[in-house]
Amino acid sequence: MRILDRYIWQEILPPFGLGMGIFTAVLATLGPFRKVAEMVAGHNISPVAAFEFLALKVPYLVALTLPMSVLLACLLAFGRLSGDGELVAMMSSGMGFWRVLLPVLLFAGAMGGLSFADGAFLSPRAERAAEELRMRLLRGEVSAETENLVVPHFNRGRIEFLTFARRFEGGSGKMEGVVIIAFSGGRPRAVVVAEEAVWRKGRWYLRRGFKQTLDPKVSAAMRFDEQVAQVEDPPQDLWRSRLEPEWLTLHELWEAARSLRRQGIPAGKFLVHFHLRFAIPLACVLFALVGATAAIRPQRTPPSLGAGMAVTIIFAYYLVLNFCTVIGQRGIIPPAVAAWAPNLLTFIGALLLLRRLYRR
Repeated sequence: MRILDRYIWQEILPPFGLGMGIFTAVLATLGPFRKVAEMVAGHNISPVAAFEFLALKVPYLVALTLPMSVLLACLLAFGRLSGDGELVAMMSSGMGFWRVLLPVLLFAGAMGGLSFADGAFLSPRAERAAEELRMRLLRGEVSAETENLVVPHFNRGRIEFLTFARRFEGGSGKMEGVVIIAFSGGRPRAVVVAEEAVWRKGRWYLRRGFKQTLDPKVSAAMRFDEQVAQVEDPPQDLWRSRLEPEWLTLHELWEAARSLRRQGIPAGKFLVHFHLRFAIPLACVLFALVGATAAIRPQRTPPSLGAGMAVTIIFAYYLVLNFCTVIGQRGIIPPAVAAWAPNLLTFIGALLLLRRLYRR
């Protein structure tokens, strides 16, 4: 490790820590703090439970604020180095611009890796735990995922079955209070009601129920002790169908998308978030490049200018990101394009800044 690398990192770390604190506090105020306030005001939850809920929200906030903080750190650090003439001195001693930028890119890459690990594995589990805790505090339920399961099953885009379960236990592969409606040509043709269903040997077995056909020409009803259900989705697929994309790990997102595509249903909702798990961490490196090049100016600039630039760039990036996410989930543009378009625009901006820098 060279002295230059340590010096650059020492310049970056303080504003990076400042950015993490500020951006995390702002996002927490807009989201988790508001939910906690509603729970405290409406349901009189304990301070310990409120703190536990906020703690579970931290991983999700960190995954979002890491790229923002990298941008702010690079703008402030390189703005000071440029204004004090230290960058000119470094380059005059024979160091190229990219050599000076190397420790910044290494730091941004490390933060991108941390953001990826957080967003792909830690954050989804914490989000699920936070939602379960919230529902338990509000209603006294064991899990928000296991009550009143409603899952449509499609074949080539047309509904084939509709499954309802009063209670669903994904871990044990069991449903209670089961109603399955079979469709033909878009119309109900049969209803199966059972006390419970268990997953065994790759099939759902209905227990203690009856089946009623809905054909006006031939109406028939029969009772049974046990029979095989026509629904073939394993418990994991039914469980994932109840979750928001933010609650799924990287592998679970891919499996949820694959399950929908097998039924002929657009999977943009899950595929966009699958690509975002890679795109947002990469934004750390792109923001570092943009921040470092944008901060290099011939004259000294106040720190407030760097902070203002950071807020402007972050606002523009997440505005485009949210817009692309919405239209990607609706199938207007491919999911991969929706997730990577903001990064592509950021990369183009970095190239323009580099071009301006080399023209000086």
